[in-house]
Amino acid sequence: MTHPPDWGAYRRGLLRDALAAAGFPGPLLLPTVVAAGEAEHAVAPLRPGQSLGVALLGGRHVEFAVLVRGQTAFELADHAAPPEPAAGAALDDLLADLGGRAVKERLSTAVEVAVGDAVVTRAAFADLARPLLTRSLDAFHAYLSAHRPDRATVAGGTARVPLVTTLIDALPAPTTLREDPATAPARGAALAARPRLPAPRASGSHPGMRPVRGPEGSDPALRPAGSNPRMLPVGARAALDELDTVVSHPGFPPVRLPADSEPPPRPPVEITPLEPPPRRFPRARRGRGDA
Repeated sequence: MTHPPDWGAYRRGLLRDALAAAGFPGPLLLPTVVAAGEAEHAVAPLRPGQSLGVALLGGRHVEFAVLVRGQTAFELADHAAPPEPAAGAALDDLLADLGGRAVKERLSTAVEVAVGDAVVTRAAFADLARPLLTRSLDAFHAYLSAHRPDRATVAGGTARVPLVTTLIDALPAPTTLREDPATAPARGAALAARPRLPAPRASGSHPGMRPVRGPEGSDPALRPAGSNPRMLPVGARAALDELDTVVSHPGFPPVRLPADSEPPPRPPVEITPLEPPPRRFPRARRGRGDA
């Protein structure tokens, strides 16, 4: 679940309680800018220690942030909300007489939109939107210049306006605008919450062992990593293929036994009794009168 970056512990606690009451205990809460960074990291991963500048151009708010990539997640290093009119809502106001938000969203993909007897073209909308979008991206330009992140990304619903693609070329850091930027925070939150499973190990493998070709129709046998079947003498390969039992002991080379044979009997153990050594000084007898 995402939340505004400036929410403190109290508001996050209220959100956790509300989610628990709705049947979702123990949620992962992420600031929206961090979630947007996770979506960008999934497409173009950042190395630990690299920084990412994020601009969220939403319908009601504009958010800037700098994220630093750790080993497994981002750290929110800085956050700012410029005191500019909300880009999305301000653009809706420009088109209020012609349908507002619906027209703006349709012009994100269409060249022109007919509203009654009027036709609104994308070029005309770009002329109206340019001053507002320029103010927001000029503020992001100054923010990037002050913090100098390695890369930057722009997301949010207002970033779908085609004019944004042209305006980000002037930013001081390499900046991306991915497909469907409006859903970047939601996608990033889902990616951050996914379980991380360990990499699968090859079937039949074992630490310190490598597979060796066994008899036809059987599973590969295992042999110590130090042995090399390519260095066997002529005729030894066939004999090796008929053996599949390995008997080994630390300090001794492994011994292969036929599959249908029993382990060799243990050699007899001879135990020699130990005699105590003779005394060097005999014990003296003591008489009755001795003190």
